[in-house]
Amino acid sequence: RLVLFFIRPRAAPAHPPRGAGAAGGGGGPGGPGGGPRATLSDLRLALVRALPAAGIECVLIDEAQHMFNAVSGPRLHQQMDQIKSMSNLSGVRHVLAGSPELLTLLELTPQLHRRSCVVRFPAYRRDRKKDRAQFLATFRALVNRIPLLDQRELSAEFEYVFENTAGCVGPLKDWLRRALARALRKGLPAIDGKVLRKTVLEPGAVQAIADDTDMRDGLSDRHDAGAKSARSPSGTDGRKRGQRRVQRKPGIDPVAPAQVAS
Repeated sequence: RLVLFFIRPRAAPAHPPRGAGAAGGGGGPGGPGGGPRATLSDLRLALVRALPAAGIECVLIDEAQHMFNAVSGPRLHQQMDQIKSMSNLSGVRHVLAGSPELLTLLELTPQLHRRSCVVRFPAYRRDRKKDRAQFLATFRALVNRIPLLDQRELSAEFEYVFENTAGCVGPLKDWLRRALARALRKGLPAIDGKVLRKTVLEPGAVQAIADDTDMRDGLSDRHDAGAKSARSPSGTDGRKRGQRRVQRKPGIDPVAPAQVAS
């Protein structure tokens, strides 16, 4: 299961930003040159200048959710602001890849939400015909790469494989590696159903994967529902678009005294 979190640069600068004290020119007491030690700002500036100069078009941060495990609150907000600033100054798109926990980062700042694009890769579901076909194609593609004899018979184990991977490709790849290692140790010409059953995960581990997948699906669904709610017309009294928001009360404006006919 994977989420790609794109942070678009506001605009690519015509020239890389310049400034005094960029890293690499001097060095601290422990570095070459004997000059003042480069600060974090110097290093950040050097990286911002190096990205476009090297022709980098995209910065990909894998397992990005782990970047924020050690920080929370204001510091987490600062982490995202720094990445957003790097994207702006360098003109290079930044992509954060990781689990659906990344979706919670979109709630930190409205600007981050507005300038981000989320691409989701959910787990395959057994109750969806299209998902089953795609998972079967993935399974066959991996099986065809096994360096043993004809493995087409493994397709007959599809239902068993789907059930014991919870529709996730990562556990499937690990399982096939274990099966291949066992087949090679035993001197077998191919991987069969017996080898698969000897190397399958414990039921508790499979259930943990399924529970984690359901939890992450729920997190993604809540994010999607919140995004749809934010795009819908606001209002707490059930007004439809086009209705007046304020109803003036009678007598709120001064009224000229009535003239009484004599």
